[in-house]
Amino acid sequence: MTRARAMAGMAALVLACSGCAGKEVVPAEEARTLVERGRKAARAGDYRTAMEFYSRAVAEDPEFAEAYNERGKSSVQLRLAPGEEPGQDVRICEE
Repeated sequence: MTRARAMAGMAALVLACSGCAGKEVVPAEEARTLVERGRKAARAGDYRTAMEFYSRAVAEDPEFAEAYNERGKSSVQLRLAPGEEPGQDVRICEE
């Protein structure tokens, strides 16, 4: 009886979670545009401007993980540059 309950519980858990797993989160159009502008700035070596675009994208759509990722990459590039201050993401990680 206990094994049957455990199996039923596992089946219910799988069914409950399966609805969440297939949903794709689509970022806001403005956030995607800002990330693309940030990438263009980063390719040109202007990491400060890139971070501004990425931060605006995060403000536009706080669920847009790609914007956080790109902002972190630009922050690292700034940190590696001599004489530059670390970005917001680096300071948060150090706290």
